[in-house]
Amino acid sequence: MADETAEQDQAEDTSDEQDQQTIDTEQNTDTDTEQETVQMSKAEADALRRQAAEARKVTKKAEQKAKADSEREAKEQGRWQELVDEAKAEAEEAKLQYDGLQRKLRIQAAASRLNFRDADVAAALLSEDDTEDDQTTERSLKRLAKEKPYLVDEHRRSGGPVVNGQQAGTTPEQEHQETLKQVLGG
Repeated sequence: MADETAEQDQAEDTSDEQDQQTIDTEQNTDTDTEQETVQMSKAEADALRRQAAEARKVTKKAEQKAKADSEREAKEQGRWQELVDEAKAEAEEAKLQYDGLQRKLRIQAAASRLNFRDADVAAALLSEDDTEDDQTTERSLKRLAKEKPYLVDEHRRSGGPVVNGQQAGTTPEQEHQETLKQVLGG
C-alpha cells in the first residue's frame, strides 16, 4: 500500500513537471539587465498570454478613442481650422504626386514618339517648365534632341525585332502594303 502511494506521488510529480513551462522575463535596472526564470503551468502561461493580448486590444481601442475625442474636442473648441489645414496639406501632397506622375507619363509618351533611347534620361534633363503640357514637352524634347543627338536612336522603331543593331524583317506598314497588294491583285 505504501508502495502504491509512493508511485502515485512520483507519477503526479512527473506529470506536473511535464505540464510546467519555463518563461524567461527580463527585469530592467538602471545598470544592467537580469533574467529571471519563472516556472508555471502551461495553463497559467496561456492565461497570461491571453491577458497580454487583451491588454494590447484595450490599449489600441483607447488610443483610437483618444484620437477621436481629440478631434471632437478640437472641433468643439474652434480648432477646426487645424483639421482643415491638415486636410489641405494632405490634398496638396496628393496633387503633387499626381502632377509628377502626369509629367512622367507626358515625357515618356513624347520621348517614345521622338525615338529617344531612354525617356528617364530625357526627363532628368528637362525642367518642370519644359513639361507643362504635351506641346511644350514635345518642343522641349525636340530641342534636347538637337542639343544632344546621342540621346535619340537614329532608326525608327517599327515594333519588329532588332538583330545586330538592325531592324529585322518588315515593318507593320510594309506588311500592310503587301497584304493590300495581294488582296487587290496589284
